[in-house]
Amino acid sequence: MPYGKVTATAWAGGDILVGDVNKTDAGKMPTSGMASLGWIKEGSLSLETQEGATKEWKAIGGELVDLLKTEPTVRIKFHVKNYNKEAMGKIFGVKEEGDSLMVTSLISPKEQALSLETSTIGAENLRFPRVRLEGAMVFSEEAGHGLDITATVLSPGKDKPRFFIDLKKE
Repeated sequence: MPYGKVTATAWAGGDILVGDVNKTDAGKMPTSGMASLGWIKEGSLSLETQEGATKEWKAIGGELVDLLKTEPTVRIKFHVKNYNKEAMGKIFGVKEEGDSLMVTSLISPKEQALSLETSTIGAENLRFPRVRLEGAMVFSEEAGHGLDITATVLSPGKDKPRFFIDLKKE
């Protein structure tokens, strides 16, 4: 079915799902294994675009001969409540020992696929087949423990889509 006219707003809530990058094609979303990261703090979700680098070639005398711009960088930022096992394992290197999680690395062990799922029928879902997750442990008196997460959208390869937009179905 072709992508149609958007009939609803995605502002009514949703979920953030992560999973392993598609093993056969990094430009496609995984067909299974996507799981929720947990409770996302209301008002913490943001999409940011940072301009790519610009390279200019100028002739003697300063006349612009050619211009090359690199792709911009897209980052998705949000806050996850508590230090749940699923979120910690996607963002940090962790091992489970008895009833404890041991954080062995503060760097994500692998790339992930990420999906911003709306709960509103007819609104847009955003799906990113390849991202790198980074997290910072935070604490505040009013909210308690949590993770500030940044997902940097990566290129899945030449001529492959960086993200997909589709409409929420019933």
